[in-house]
Amino acid sequence: MVATRMYFTKWLFMDKRKVAMEEIRSIKVKTNNLNDMISMIKKGLPAETVVTLSAALDMSIKATAELTDIAESTLARRRRQKGKLRADESDRVVRIGRLRDRAVEVLEDENRANRWLKTPLRALNGCTPLEYAESELGAQEVMNLLGRLEHGVFS
Repeated sequence: MVATRMYFTKWLFMDKRKVAMEEIRSIKVKTNNLNDMISMIKKGLPAETVVTLSAALDMSIKATAELTDIAESTLARRRRQKGKLRADESDRVVRIGRLRDRAVEVLEDENRANRWLKTPLRALNGCTPLEYAESELGAQEVMNLLGRLEHGVFS
């Protein structure tokens, strides 16, 4: 009985750690919890994170910089200097990264997710999901749309 209790306690602990982990695969960022992620955003993500997101989205660095509203010359300078993004820029990069991760999860394929994110949709007033996600409110609507797709609701 003691061995069973120890196993069960270990399993619960591992499960809690798994649930508490915050990971955004599209930008290769992992933290222990959401609070750490928020702190990381406030301090600024490395400028190279935009390059990582660019590769994940299969977009040029220039297009990804435009999408995240970061001047291309500013991004180039920060990359050369191994600098960080500002908090607002980091927030936009994380927003797009989380959105892409959710699209990959729902559509079950990275290429399909990338195509879907770049395809104009009637449900988004003819905008692509990436264009619509330029604001927090738009990103939330894209997340809602992905939820409807996941559950088979016509949109």
